[in-house]
Amino acid sequence: LGLDANEEKFWQKVKTNLQANKIRLVFVADNIPAELRRVVEFLNEQIDPVEVLALEIKQYVSQEGLRTLVPRLIGQTTEAQLKKSSTTRERRRWDEVSFFQEFKTRWGADEAAILRKIHEWAKNQEPITSIQWGTGDVYGGFTIIVNQPEKKSLELFSIDISGHLEIYSNKYSCQPPFNNNGKWLELRAKLSSIGLALPGNSEEFRAPSLRLSTLQDDVALQQVIETFHWIIEEVNQG
Repeated sequence: LGLDANEEKFWQKVKTNLQANKIRLVFVADNIPAELRRVVEFLNEQIDPVEVLALEIKQYVSQEGLRTLVPRLIGQTTEAQLKKSSTTRERRRWDEVSFFQEFKTRWGADEAAILRKIHEWAKNQEPITSIQWGTGDVYGGFTIIVNQPEKKSLELFSIDISGHLEIYSNKYSCQPPFNNNGKWLELRAKLSSIGLALPGNSEEFRAPSLRLSTLQDDVALQQVIETFHWIIEEVNQG
């Protein structure tokens, strides 16, 4: 990762890529048999957007004992490259209409109704909050941002097409007033009561989530909304 690498950001990026199916599968050997080569080329042309490649590394030793490694990449056929580049150009940007249509198709009207209530609550907080829509061919969602004109904005929570509401502890731990230990423990207690468990140590990273389907009860849903409304008020005062 390098000396200046951020481990937390690295694993967040890994998670995002896995959710978006941005995966590269590589077979590495000193000899790639013809059968494996055909399988790799076939899979790379058929599986989109996943890349399937083989790396053949032959070793040559001179009479003087000098060792040379010669790599050869297998699987990047013209057809596969055209498909992958086309997918990249057509990367989908979600919006309210497309997201709700897809969400209802996947999870049904009841869960879509819960999502709609949370989304409408967030819209009613504007301009204090704003909604940022994500991109992705099959995996999309939106993030609620608490706007702070002269301060760092807070990513309140995200909801994705899998039907999960998720928060990131590091977004809160550096945000006044929750960078104060007393307020952090109060925040932790509030979020734990709705099923989002933050770590006791604010420096520890955690990304708790809850399934929207668990909020079928109006009382439970209202408690979630009131908790995030309290957070917005605290941030504005902090």
